Amino acid sequence: MANCDDLFQTFDEKISVSSARKKMLRKSRNAIRDRIRKHFKEVLKVTVPKFHGQGSYSMDTLVNPPEGCDYDIDDGVYLKHLGDDPAKWPTAARVHQWIVDATTGYTDQDPQDRPRCVRVIYKGDPPYHVDLPCYVMSASDVPLLFDKSRENASSAPVSPYESDPRGMTDWYCERVDEDDQLRRTVRYSKAWKDYQRDRGAGVAKGLALTILVTETFVSDTRDDIAFVKTVSAAYTRLSTNISIRKPLTPFEDLTAAWTTKQREDFLERLKQLRDRGNDALDEEDKEKAAKIWQKVLGDRFPDAKPEDDTKKEKALRTSAPAIIGSDGRSA
Repeated sequence: MANCDDLFQTFDEKISVSSARKKMLRKSRNAIRDRIRKHFKEVLKVTVPKFHGQGSYSMDTLVNPPEGCDYDIDDGVYLKHLGDDPAKWPTAARVHQWIVDATTGYTDQDPQDRPRCVRVIYKGDPPYHVDLPCYVMSASDVPLLFDKSRENASSAPVSPYESDPRGMTDWYCERVDEDDQLRRTVRYSKAWKDYQRDRGAGVAKGLALTILVTETFVSDTRDDIAFVKTVSAAYTRLSTNISIRKPLTPFEDLTAAWTTKQREDFLERLKQLRDRGNDALDEEDKEKAAKIWQKVLGDRFPDAKPEDDTKKEKALRTSAPAIIGSDGRSA
């Protein structure tokens, strides 16, 4: 059985976001926060909002996107000036407009007013965007999300509903093991999804995969085995019922909008990942095993060095140079 644990570790280094990139993303996010604070203070003349990072950036599961895709950062905007009477709260459309007004003109492209957030788009290589969902705290200190899609679907006033991204991050972080194998496994699954995005896997959002992997995670001393075991457990679970629910109230099903074909395609891709993963584990030749992994994870997965080169490297590392004494003899 070929051991590709070291190749998975190298793969993780390739798909993980560097500290320099994280610093740049954080700088952009903080600049948006300053714009919003200024708008609320100087234009709206109300108490400025609070902010709370959420999603893959906060969970440290953000991966470098493949060509043609961009980074996605989520930063929650928590409104502090609405008071305690829900009957007097504004509509989601109005709340979103405040954020649109605050961020318009900051980047080359106008912000996008989306159903659940306002998106600020940055050019770059690769490009990236910051999603700004808006919340108000309930009387019981639970975040309530302003969602335009629910307003558009109803002729009656629609209140913001419970959605706790901070609790979601806490739920995930409480389950991370000491050596971060769960985090790496989540990143592997997201890299797989990105590579297979046009073949059926792309229907799953990053949060859905994070929940699925976390709930079915099987640890091992090797990352390649842990990944295959987790994928196998995830496939077994979804085979009986394709449903991935948030683990916190209101337990939203993140697959609810999937069509029958999307469900079938995603399950088939997951099955292929499981089967090819088992093929790689059964392969005696490490170079061949690496080629199998590249077919499902993409060319960012590294090649295995020929066995002779590996032996030479090990020999060089273990052989120490002779120390020559003053008399010319080896010490």
